[in-house]
Amino acid sequence: MVVVTGRDAELLAPLLGALPVRVVYNAGFAQGLTGSIQKGVQAAAGNGYMICLADMVLLEPGEYALLEQQFRLYREANQRAICLPVYEEQKGNPVIFADSYKAAIAAHKALKGAGK
Repeated sequence: MVVVTGRDAELLAPLLGALPVRVVYNAGFAQGLTGSIQKGVQAAAGNGYMICLADMVLLEPGEYALLEQQFRLYREANQRAICLPVYEEQKGNPVIFADSYKAAIAAHKALKGAGK
């Protein structure tokens, strides 16, 4: 698991230091979410990248597990799988991108995230 920090990195360091996570600092955090996503994906390994936002505290572990389970099913059939939740016809978070999107995420220019 990779945790990308920015503005509050110094406050988070003692809390994250006790957890089994890799911490990556995004010096350009004020430029927008895309830079943090790019830093996290660059530091991650695996066949997919679940992009989780820190302010989604009401999600339960089982919901993350269900999304991951669905992604694994889709990924077996499609190397370019993207899995995301939808609620009342609105796309949501967290999103999982297959690793085949790593280069596209790295090259993404929009500042508000990895979507279109």
